[in-house]
Amino acid sequence: MSVNAAFSTSTSDQWATTQDYFDVIDERYGPFLLDVCATPQNAKCERFYTKDGLANPWSANNWMNPPYGCDVGSWIKRAFDETKNGNTTVALLPARIDARLFHEYICGKHEFHLLCGYPEFGGAGSSAPFSAMLVIFGRTPRT
Repeated sequence: MSVNAAFSTSTSDQWATTQDYFDVIDERYGPFLLDVCATPQNAKCERFYTKDGLANPWSANNWMNPPYGCDVGSWIKRAFDETKNGNTTVALLPARIDARLFHEYICGKHEFHLLCGYPEFGGAGSSAPFSAMLVIFGRTPRT
């Protein structure tokens, strides 16, 4: 199956973070107080929002694995804007380093790490058909 076919056959734009991966990230950057974009089945924090997270207040230290569809830019912009309130959001995002959003809100402004290989997501049955990155909105990159 081609990468384009894999994208178009996905039944959802929501990819659950595996618990093992989250635990490592939470140990390094947490504790996270709020999962800003989850479902009741895959929430990583006791306190969480579903897709209504864009309309609700965020906490001081947030976890975000947003839907990877056309609204991903709204989530990235919100995480960026939350830094102006002193809040940190650690986000698992598609690594689209050629996209305008990457250059406008991430590159040179916040710490980010490109992940090696394709990430595995809970319940997906196989690795994702795209590369991913971890972005720490609220931490500027070291120079």
